[in-house]
Amino acid sequence: MAAAGIGLAAWAVASASDADVKRETSLVTEGAYAVTRNPMYLGWSAGVLGLALASRSAWLVVAWLLAVRALDREIRAEESRLSSRFDPTYAAYRARVPRYLPVPTNA
Repeated sequence: MAAAGIGLAAWAVASASDADVKRETSLVTEGAYAVTRNPMYLGWSAGVLGLALASRSAWLVVAWLLAVRALDREIRAEESRLSSRFDPTYAAYRARVPRYLPVPTNA
């Protein structure tokens, strides 16, 4: 899980390439961002959870849970900013790409 998380985060960085994600000047929708809207956060979270489980550290699992909760609040605030800045493009992106993990459908 740690390796998968690091891999996802690295893919996210490569996918964002020249975009200034701190300033939110462009909307990245390709690469890792075509699979999940938050690949950097998801990769980081999976990496830390993998480390916590591998080390069998209860305090690290608890810290991870608290961090993920705070991160979810930040993600929701970020989505609001992106929606204001890039709508209707962001609305279409939100409709086709999940916030966190893709969920298989029975289509």
